[in-house]
Amino acid sequence: MLEQVTPALMTLDEFITEYHKQPFELVSDERHLLMPGIPAHGLMIKKLFLLLHAHCTLAELGEVLFELPIVEVYTPNWVKGSKTPDIMFFNAQKWQNYTSTTPNWENQPFTIVPDLAIEILSPNDSYSEIQEKVEEYLAKGVLLIWLVDPQRKRISVYHGNQYQRLAAEDTLTGGDVLPGLTIKLSELFQ
Repeated sequence: MLEQVTPALMTLDEFITEYHKQPFELVSDERHLLMPGIPAHGLMIKKLFLLLHAHCTLAELGEVLFELPIVEVYTPNWVKGSKTPDIMFFNAQKWQNYTSTTPNWENQPFTIVPDLAIEILSPNDSYSEIQEKVEEYLAKGVLLIWLVDPQRKRISVYHGNQYQRLAAEDTLTGGDVLPGLTIKLSELFQ
């Protein structure tokens, strides 16, 4: 759940300090506080992370991470926006390029766009906030987005200008972003 609060432009160092006090996303120069997750949310993140991690490790596709901030910077030090996907995936080449060319990358938010962003929906998420997030992800270059709705047992998939809604009896695939990945939603939503 996001809670809208005060406008904020900040340096990368200020972002890091403030994020450690209270995690937030920076959208249109406003902080949207990230509320603590509930166990159902955390368990869904765990299930998906473990499935993706196992597949990506075996196929050597890239790096899967969860609940870490990604910032958009303009000029070397000013933060323009930020997102914190529940789970994200970076392909191996992009990850290698980023880690080898970004000094101190391990000690600051990511300044790289993931290939896959996954958001687990909460009962109090608003449709307009979620759609705005999807549009921003696509505009920034995220190739694949999964909106996972555990309550309704469905997943909305955005891949470029294509949209697909999958129900509990369907199978989710990784497409060209995560080749070979298949997840039966009936098993995921057990």
